[in-house]
Amino acid sequence: MSKTDVSKKALLSVNDLCMYFDSAGRRIKAAEHVSFEINEGEVFGLVGESGSGKSSIGKCIIGLNRATSGSISFHGTELTGIKSRREYTEKMRDIQMIFQDPMSSLNPKKQVGQIIRDALKIQHIGKDAKERDKMAADAFRRVGIPVEYADRYPRSFSGGQRQRIGIARALAGKPKLVIADECIAALDASVQAQIVNMINEIKKETGTAFLFISHDLSMVRFLSDRIGVLHLGYLLETGTAEEIFREPMHPYTRKLLGAIPRCQCRILLRAANHSVRLSATTLR
Repeated sequence: MSKTDVSKKALLSVNDLCMYFDSAGRRIKAAEHVSFEINEGEVFGLVGESGSGKSSIGKCIIGLNRATSGSISFHGTELTGIKSRREYTEKMRDIQMIFQDPMSSLNPKKQVGQIIRDALKIQHIGKDAKERDKMAADAFRRVGIPVEYADRYPRSFSGGQRQRIGIARALAGKPKLVIADECIAALDASVQAQIVNMINEIKKETGTAFLFISHDLSMVRFLSDRIGVLHLGYLLETGTAEEIFREPMHPYTRKLLGAIPRCQCRILLRAANHSVRLSATTLR
């Protein structure tokens, strides 16, 4: 249940979403009657333990999973009712995804600049190759990767740099919504803080909305405008970041909050209060 009635215009609406998978003769529940909205220009944090269904929901929104029932609307268009693959692809131009593992999500046989240009071409973004080159270069600059690195392969970059390239790919087409699926989980704490700060800056500069999926409430706190707490496929409560941390309503939320190490909170608070743009040479 939501504690706050946010008066902004809803960009994405998930209504009564149910998602089940059949495996080895068993029905596995990934989402059970989940409903939430993401407003234009905001970060909605979806948090829960591994196996809670949060990544399945993100993949359902972008079309990698299918809903068993319920609806997903984006900009007033009902996505779950679209039958044509071509029409669905057109609608997905304004929704992009950042994946958890930056190495496996980048083609190791392609230069990183080509990876971004190919993504734009597949989605029919950009009128020609020259315009796509410019869009890719702009995306690299936005995430702090020098444009001259575009002819390098993914193996030439560190984990933090590869994740920035994944973010650049998601941002290149100027989407209205980006789904960040555990995009900092594979990185060490200092690089996590860099990525979180960068996403926050991008949100402020571009007005892009984010669905930030994570098991780490401490990271979600410093980035999200609103937070939804998911457990075993159920959305237990939603509210502003301040409400969730100051007045958690559900015992499970209080349990999650109690598990956050105090030292981690202090590190993240310092990182959030001293956000700086780091050059590519300082990235790890």
